[in-house]
Amino acid sequence: FPAELCDFIASAIAAVAPSGKGGSHTPACMDKSLVHPVVSVPFIFEARDRYHCTEAWEGHRLVMVAFTVPECEKLDKDDAAFVVDLGFHINGKAADVDPAIPFRPELWQQRNSGQCQLGGKRRWTPSARGARLGETARRFAPAMHTLVKSFVLRVIPDAERSAMELVLGRYTSSPFSEKDMSQLRQQWVSLLGDSQGFDLLEVPERQPFFLPALARTAELLEDPDWEIVTQGNDNFCTGVPLGCEEVLPQVPQVFDFKYKSRTLDESEYDWDRSNYQSARDFEAPLHEKFREEERLGRMFPTTLGALKEQFGSERIRIASLGAIGKPDGGARPIHDATHGVQVNNAIKIESQQAVPGPADLSYVVEEPIRRGEVPFCVSADVTAAHRLSKVREQDWPYLACRADDSSPTIWVNTVGTFGVSSASFWWSRLFGIIGRVVTRCLLQILFFHLVFVDDLRANFSGRNRYVHTLMWLALFEMIGTPFSYKKFKGGFRVQFIGYELDYKSRTMGISASREKYVIEWIQNARRQKFVVLTRDFAEFLGRLGFVARTLHWLKPHLGPLYAWSAATAKGTAATLPLTVILTLEYISKILQRENFHISVRRVQLQSEPSFHTDAKCADGFVVIGGWDSLGKSPKEARWFSLKIYPTDAPYLFDAKQKSQWASASAELLGTLAALHCFGHLKPLSAPRRLFVNVVAATDNRGNEALRKKLSTTKWPLMLVNMQLSDLIMQAGLTLSLRWKPRDENALADSLTNEVFSSFSENLRVPLSFSDLPLRMLSDLWETKCQFEAARAKARAEPVSLRKRRRKEKTPW
Repeated sequence: FPAELCDFIASAIAAVAPSGKGGSHTPACMDKSLVHPVVSVPFIFEARDRYHCTEAWEGHRLVMVAFTVPECEKLDKDDAAFVVDLGFHINGKAADVDPAIPFRPELWQQRNSGQCQLGGKRRWTPSARGARLGETARRFAPAMHTLVKSFVLRVIPDAERSAMELVLGRYTSSPFSEKDMSQLRQQWVSLLGDSQGFDLLEVPERQPFFLPALARTAELLEDPDWEIVTQGNDNFCTGVPLGCEEVLPQVPQVFDFKYKSRTLDESEYDWDRSNYQSARDFEAPLHEKFREEERLGRMFPTTLGALKEQFGSERIRIASLGAIGKPDGGARPIHDATHGVQVNNAIKIESQQAVPGPADLSYVVEEPIRRGEVPFCVSADVTAAHRLSKVREQDWPYLACRADDSSPTIWVNTVGTFGVSSASFWWSRLFGIIGRVVTRCLLQILFFHLVFVDDLRANFSGRNRYVHTLMWLALFEMIGTPFSYKKFKGGFRVQFIGYELDYKSRTMGISASREKYVIEWIQNARRQKFVVLTRDFAEFLGRLGFVARTLHWLKPHLGPLYAWSAATAKGTAATLPLTVILTLEYISKILQRENFHISVRRVQLQSEPSFHTDAKCADGFVVIGGWDSLGKSPKEARWFSLKIYPTDAPYLFDAKQKSQWASASAELLGTLAALHCFGHLKPLSAPRRLFVNVVAATDNRGNEALRKKLSTTKWPLMLVNMQLSDLIMQAGLTLSLRWKPRDENALADSLTNEVFSSFSENLRVPLSFSDLPLRMLSDLWETKCQFEAARAKARAEPVSLRKRRRKEKTPW
């Protein structure tokens, strides 16, 4: 660039000709100078009142230290992206702190989802990341970014090819050599400054992570939880408490308070337990597994006498082991820290861990596409995640077990153990720090990553997405994260903790295996005439609840299932009640007709009601009515009024043909009729797009609460609610009902009284009861009648009490 042009766009620039003998240009406003040595890594310097340059070098080179562009919108798109990628802020404004933009999950389908998995209580959009960092962190983060980017570009000749091979699972080990990674770590610690007495490249015993360097990096980046890594008596370097002897208090800067904990099984105290049958079946693989853990420093063998001599007898707990076989012939041990030993029962954790939910996943799918980008997705697996946090030595005897009941050898865990409730908390806290450090070092690039235990998922957008993918990987590896490279995956359709994300169709849902499980369970229950084990039903209900986090239209119908499950004793067999059977039949019909995916598009929030409805219940008939009120006067609005008789809707009338008791059901049926009459229920030909919110007004406060709660067990309201939920699901709607006093709903009330003077007869929507889309409601009502008839017939038939022979008696 000519020096005159650089004068205009830059506050400092140095240009050297290809011969290496060129001069430098210094703006007149800067009369001071400071010469730096030529370095191969980024370095930090104060540029407020000095012009900085480096010593002479060979070749052609351009160094841009700082620049300002008053009309940055005139920059070419590629040039602007290039400058931003270098770490410069071209849209900066004079302000103390840039405004931070929080993520708003209420704009997506699932509300009240968990907080960010990487430990932070607040989540920011990419452009707002680091907006509140201090000056030191603002200088340090770009230096780390440049360091890692230079490393990737130097050691990976073709970033796109390497990134593709990574997600195809073609790597069996890291794409970065140990020599290259060692050099990167040396350059990393050179940026950290004061080591505070630590050997920054030390890897503590029984750890894969470079914890002192991680702590110093997190401190410079102002991480809210960096001190737990190296500071205090109990930290990740020396070992963290198990939680048996003291409460693990809330970490308010990272976690919300945990108000409720799961009630654990009560059992008789037994400090020395025998193993379960599953562990006995895998004794040889368990021995081999424990020997491998011993080599890694995570377990050690001992005897009961030696354990008592070292720790005393009060803390010793020898837990039962279970085991799960692996395809390769190995076994995964499961440490039962609850029954008998009561270790988990004594642990109290006050920090609420968060789990990635549908709102988080919807956002990371939708946001890149909304910006016109094609994201590159990566799924990774952290090896032995729960085992990567050290436990302090005094708590080791709480983690004892045996591989063989007949052997005197006792194996003691020294790290987090699968089956101990605090293991996931400590891993979440440690990996949260690592994840936030990686995020800070990647600056404001358009990327997102989520983690659940050992499952890590990320996507990257922009023209440098492949380089950024490898930078992300290099940062995790630089810190010491062990990956299982054979488990790397990616593509436009990826799975994450049971969810399936589809970037092409902009949808998310549940995986095929979970789809199959739900449908087959209901089919098996039907074959068994809905006689089920209550324990199996509770397991099914828990998984159905997981499905309902994504398919939120399913939630209204789980209330009866939860109520029955809570009222029955575990370990018994029982016939499902009629309400539960009808609900399962409804779910089965829908899930076989529709797919298990929903759109991730944002919900279009509507403030004003689209229509007003009312219902009148009398002896022998019901009248429903409504008018299309949005932006119209009554004379300009479409309207309907429909009289319903017992022959039309027998579920709204009792034996004496009275309907007053079913007013809530009639009101909700009126809402359904209004949605139909005013064109809101047109089914979508494409996959469901749940992005329109219809607001309606009603003078029934109970129905307003129903649409918020999304569940009821009352007859026949449950049937109408099921039908309504089915229709708005097909039409891609969400529905909000707002209560209005009867005086403010007088026009709709007049329609139910068949007083039409306020409306134009020409705008009346012709409507008969048979026009309403009530097929599912009719089928469910018919099913109810059939069950009641069968039950009455069974009760009327005599019961044969054949005398049992002695050998047929139930054993005691």
